[in-house]
Amino acid sequence: MIEGTLINLRAVEEDDAIVFHRWFNDPQVTRLIGSNAFPALSLAQERAFLQGLRDDQSRRAFSILLKDGTLIGTCMLRNFNWTARSCEVGITIGEQQHWGRRYGGETLQLMQRLVFDELNLHKLWLTCAAYNERGLRAYRRIGFREDGRLRDDRFLDGRYHDTVVMSILEDEWRSLNMQSAEAEPTNGKAELPVVGLVAETTEGVAEPPVGEPTIATPERAAQALAPAEEPAAQGVATETAAPDASTETAEQRPSGFNFTLQKTYYQSGFFNVPAEADAQVGAAEGPITLVLEGVEQPIPARLDRKANPNGTARIFGGVKLRGWFRSRFNLMDVVRVEIEAPDLLRLRQAAM
Repeated sequence: MIEGTLINLRAVEEDDAIVFHRWFNDPQVTRLIGSNAFPALSLAQERAFLQGLRDDQSRRAFSILLKDGTLIGTCMLRNFNWTARSCEVGITIGEQQHWGRRYGGETLQLMQRLVFDELNLHKLWLTCAAYNERGLRAYRRIGFREDGRLRDDRFLDGRYHDTVVMSILEDEWRSLNMQSAEAEPTNGKAELPVVGLVAETTEGVAEPPVGEPTIATPERAAQALAPAEEPAAQGVATETAAPDASTETAEQRPSGFNFTLQKTYYQSGFFNVPAEADAQVGAAEGPITLVLEGVEQPIPARLDRKANPNGTARIFGGVKLRGWFRSRFNLMDVVRVEIEAPDLLRLRQAAM
C-alpha cells in the first residue's frame, strides 16, 4: 500500500475487474485515454487482462482508492528502459463524480516519488490526447513538460487528433520539491514545518502546567533558552551552559540550532532555519557555504527567503546535501548546525 493525503494505491486485485469493466466500456472515460468503446470489452477479457498484469514483470499496475476504500481509478508504470532509466506512466480516474478533485494529481505525485526515490529512474513520461485539456493542465501543474507531439496520432469523432508527449526529469522533480513551501504528507498526515532547537539543553526551563500542550513557538523557544534568572534576548540564538561546562562563555562558542530530518529535508536536500536563529544568517538571498562533517570540501548552497511564508531562511544544498543526509543519517535523526558566519554554516550529527 502506498499512502497519500487524499488517496491510497494498492496492487490491482481480481475483484477489481468488475469495476474496471464498467469504466472501460464508458465512452466518456475511454475518449480521455484516447480510445473508443468499440469493440466492447467483455468481463472475461478484463479478467484475463488483469491476470496478465499480475504475471507481467515489465508492468506495475495499481488501483486508486479513496481513504474510505472506494475504488475510483487505476494507474500503471510500463515501458521501462533500464539503460536510459526511464518509464511511462498511465492513469485513469474511472468514476466521473471524482473528476477535477486533484485525485489524479496526487496519484501522479506518488508515482513520481516511487520512480525517482525508490526505482532510481531519471525520467518519467506520459502521453495525453491533445483535446484532453483538463489532463494537460493537471500534468503541467505537477511539473511535466511537453516534449513534442505525434501529429494525427488518434482518430475519434470522425477526425484525427494529436498526441502530446510530456515528461519530467529527476532533477526537475527535486527542484520543485525544494521550492515548495508546504510540507509533504506522510501516512495521510501533513508534516509540519520544522522548528529547530536553538540550544542543546533546556536546563532551568519550567515544565508547562498539566494539560497545557507543548507547542513549538518562537516565544516558547526563547523561554526554553533563557537562564532562569535572566531572559534571553528575543530573536537571538543563545546557548545555556551546562553545570559542568568549562569557563568558555556562550558568546565565545559558535551559535546554532538543531533540526530534525523530516522526509522533505531528507529526500530533497534542504532545511529551514528556525525563527530564533534566522537573524544570524544572511539577511539577503544568495550563495551560502556549507561545511559537512566527514566531507573534505565545503559545498555551495543557496539561501532563499521566498520559500517559507514567514520569510525565514531556507537553505538549499541540492544533490550534495541530500547525498550527505542519506549517507550519514536516517529519517528523524537530529542534525546540528553551527553558524560560524552569516554565509558559512557547519553541519554535523547532533550530540545525544
